[in-house]
Amino acid sequence: MNRHNRRRVRALTARNAQLAPSATSSAQAAPPEQLSYRFTTASPRALLLGTALASTFLLASLAAPTPAHAVVTCAGDVGTGPTPIQHAGVNDSIECVNTEARTGGVHAIRLSTINPDHPIDLESIGTLTATGFGIYAVTQGNDSPITITNGGDINGNSVGPFGIFATVGGYDSSILVDNTGAITLVGAVNARGIQADASGGSANGSSVTVT
Repeated sequence: MNRHNRRRVRALTARNAQLAPSATSSAQAAPPEQLSYRFTTASPRALLLGTALASTFLLASLAAPTPAHAVVTCAGDVGTGPTPIQHAGVNDSIECVNTEARTGGVHAIRLSTINPDHPIDLESIGTLTATGFGIYAVTQGNDSPITITNGGDINGNSVGPFGIFATVGGYDSSILVDNTGAITLVGAVNARGIQADASGGSANGSSVTVT
């Protein structure tokens, strides 16, 4: 190999050495390793399902009925005539139906309630006999009207008897008496066939109707 060829070989060797990257430079040139995160979004169907469930729960909560107060009836008095009916000082509404004859000492039928929203509704067709009151009905609370529908005869035989006596003591509490039975008070002083008093007064939403 002559001098010219040796120079050429050295030049090529030097050139190759410059072009070839070293291990150190390769390591330094490599980009740093990075952690990759992938965020996914819920599908529209899943979102709609979640919204529907939440809406159903809310509607169910809003629509849940509140417990209603109890109503006292005269079901337990059926078949007990002529024993008087007595439901006094009741802290609930009263709905009473009587089809039997009743004979009482002071009262043949006695119904009364306390506190607001406790009305009395009485329907009676049985013959009633008493020394004081054939029918006695009293409410004390507001919004506690009295409705009496009587088709049976009422007999009284003492001093100061009442055929039908009804009184409301609260506001917005009216009295309706519909009587088609005969009221007979024998040997009585200061007797009253029907007495109905609305203590709350018409100015406070109370009224009395007797037919």
